Amino acid sequence: MSATSPFLRQGIEANEPALVVVSGSKIDALRDELGDEAGSVQFADMEDVGLNPVRIIALWQRFVERHAPPGHPVRGIGEPLWSERSPAEMAECQRHERLLNLAFTNTRDFWLLCPYDSESLDESVIEEARHGHSYLSEGGSGSCASDRR
Repeated sequence: MSATSPFLRQGIEANEPALVVVSGSKIDALRDELGDEAGSVQFADMEDVGLNPVRIIALWQRFVERHAPPGHPVRGIGEPLWSERSPAEMAECQRHERLLNLAFTNTRDFWLLCPYDSESLDESVIEEARHGHSYLSEGGSGSCASDRR
């Protein structure tokens, strides 16, 4: 999660609300990395929220509605995919990520970072992510437009 802490710290410095939805162990690691700044970030355990991927979009919508008045950016980190998910769950999460793009098409002030554990996930999952996201950053370096279809 060390690649995500700079994204959060930038938001904290800009006084932008942030919600992180990842596994409990990653929440703990991120809280440790952020130290005192972790109190400025909201956390939710994806292993609870993401049992049904449909609930994830509703969580993001509520967060944006509550914390993003026009012109005030908010940040999020969401990791719905992990290697222990079944193939059916993976497919639903990938569908969910594409639906997120549709749900927030007109929400300009919402920055959502979706980290992928490229060490543990199958290459086909990573390849699908390359097609399902507007921008990509690999290895923590910059971002570029994806070949989203």
